[in-house]
Amino acid sequence: MENEALQITINDNGSLDILDKKTATTYRNQTILEENGDDGHSFNYSPPRNDLKIQSIEFKPVIKVVNSAILEVATITYEMMVPKDLEERAEGIQSTRLSVTIVVKLAKGQSTIDFEVAIDNRWVDSHRLCALFDEGIASKVSTADQQFGLIQRPVVRRSEMDLWQSDQEKWNEKPLSIETCQSFVTLNDAQKGIAIFPKGVREYEIVGEKYDTIRLTLFRTYGYMGKENLVYRPGRASGESVVKTPNTQCHKQLKFSFSAYYYQGNVNSGEVANSAKIANTRPLVYEYADFLNSRLIFTQSEVQKDLFVSDSLFKTNGHLTLSVIKKAEERPGMIVRLYNGHVDDELDDTIMFEKTITKAELVDLKEETIGALEVYSNTIKVPTQKHAKFVTVYVEF
Repeated sequence: MENEALQITINDNGSLDILDKKTATTYRNQTILEENGDDGHSFNYSPPRNDLKIQSIEFKPVIKVVNSAILEVATITYEMMVPKDLEERAEGIQSTRLSVTIVVKLAKGQSTIDFEVAIDNRWVDSHRLCALFDEGIASKVSTADQQFGLIQRPVVRRSEMDLWQSDQEKWNEKPLSIETCQSFVTLNDAQKGIAIFPKGVREYEIVGEKYDTIRLTLFRTYGYMGKENLVYRPGRASGESVVKTPNTQCHKQLKFSFSAYYYQGNVNSGEVANSAKIANTRPLVYEYADFLNSRLIFTQSEVQKDLFVSDSLFKTNGHLTLSVIKKAEERPGMIVRLYNGHVDDELDDTIMFEKTITKAELVDLKEETIGALEVYSNTIKVPTQKHAKFVTVYVEF
């Protein structure tokens, strides 16, 4: 599979080798699925004391690729054999079929690859499924977004882990680096990087001997509200340990989606925050058609096509990341909110409207006025925003 930016080679075991043409970098063994046990509960993941990790590349997949001028789609199907429950896992028994299908989509001109993963989870208890992206970039920190900004976290909390190892009785639980994100997580150096855009569970961990692999959680299942004496939290239970929660085993067909973005430079110059926003914002569409009601068909008259093929409310310089466009809650105008999606940088921006502005204000989250904004030729200069800061603008036309 190939477009202007990327070349994807599907290996015999179903993993992907992805060439970023702009940096001439090949990222090998991408999108390996990893299944393992979950002896946790509704509050905490915890591995079984006798775990068995199983990877998709241990099984021979069926691979199908369909190409067109604007979109290429690969379907990779595995019949994985996994333990039925924690008892079988402790004994190393793989008796149960776990059917998994990965759909890989590469669109024309894009540096983002879209993934859909479908799982038949009707027969397996108490386990977790993750997707692995080996970036080959040894890292001390991961970068992820949170509400209105980015945060860098250590991939392993060494000093805390040393303290925990020396006296576990003084800790409520093990200081893990299983983290959350809002719309992306990335590892990068000064020249290149990969960002993962989850669209379901927003949980990740950086793993590997060199801490160079993003492990994205797709789902986890368990059977109790709370448990005592977990590996990661010995002693107390987080919730009622006697309350069974059979529905949280998720015995059904499951589907998850996420994207991978291959970029050049660092997280700032690679515009990762803006790219995540684009990837997670899908166009709203409406199909105009005849209305069928029982045996009667109400045929609508032909619609005169007098609208522009494309139109725009406003444009920005793209320095800040767009958070929301919405109707104001109690006034007739619109709200536009942007935030600083870079690490450390201070950013400003300019909003250029295509309509005549009659009022422009800087407002707070309650949409109450902070002060008036000057307008020149229907253009608003947005105040400079520091790291992890945001700005909200109210406009009337």
